[in-house]
Amino acid sequence: MFPVLFVLHPVPKHGVWRWAIYYTDEPTMRNNPRSGCINAGLQPTKAAADDIGQQCLYSILSFAALLGRNVTVTALTYDFDLVPDIPDVPLQAHQGGANFVQMGV
Repeated sequence: MFPVLFVLHPVPKHGVWRWAIYYTDEPTMRNNPRSGCINAGLQPTKAAADDIGQQCLYSILSFAALLGRNVTVTALTYDFDLVPDIPDVPLQAHQGGANFVQMGV
């Protein structure tokens, strides 16, 4: 069973930080950052990405606990863009409430 990966990295092209939650191993995620992605989003700062990403991670862990599953989390922070081929289009994340994020990508 893979650990859940909680990943933070900058997206310099858009001047934001990406948070992402994966269910795969790190080498697979690094080779194809879209494979195994459960949820991801963009925030203007690293701290904001960490905050919102952890809120989303908590929902996954809470759900797993309700199913009686113990989930291991590995936190990874990179100083480079894992997905540099994101097209030059506006990337949308709508903060619908304190604990709710709706993704447009």
